[in-house]
Amino acid sequence: MTGTPVWPYFLIFVWKKEFTTQITLPPNTGGYYLGWSRCCRNANITNLFNPLGEGITFLARVPGIAEAACNSMPVFDEVPPIFLCENEPFTFDHSATDLDGDSLVYAITDPYTGTNLAGLGTGNPMMGGNPPTVDPFNNVMGPPPYNTVGFAPGFSFFDPFGSGNFYY
Repeated sequence: MTGTPVWPYFLIFVWKKEFTTQITLPPNTGGYYLGWSRCCRNANITNLFNPLGEGITFLARVPGIAEAACNSMPVFDEVPPIFLCENEPFTFDHSATDLDGDSLVYAITDPYTGTNLAGLGTGNPMMGGNPPTVDPFNNVMGPPPYNTVGFAPGFSFFDPFGSGNFYY
């Protein structure tokens, strides 16, 4: 046989799992902020100073009573890709649809580590961080404000991909 067949060296499988439950929160005019932290980031991340030492924080806001009355949740029109390729241009349509026709506003925010300013949260204990949380119902995140990641030299919140390659 002439030529060499090209085979992928590895396959990537992605599973999406959705967990749902219903809880009743006491009325709160200001709403609620929910925070969840996880340890650790991938060692191959090059735009963070110490990726293995950085956890990650996920935040969600539950609006107050006046804001939440009869309101639908927007849905993104596309699912973002699982990974990006180095030195390859990337564009993505972040548009979403809201059944109520509400105005949608987007913001790029500074990425948070897995801890708040009081040191509560999760991290990589081998890199000097707090132990990872293993109980999904008792996350030790604590209240805001949260620590932001340390970018490697040449990267920043305003230039997360380096060399001015980020436009918004």
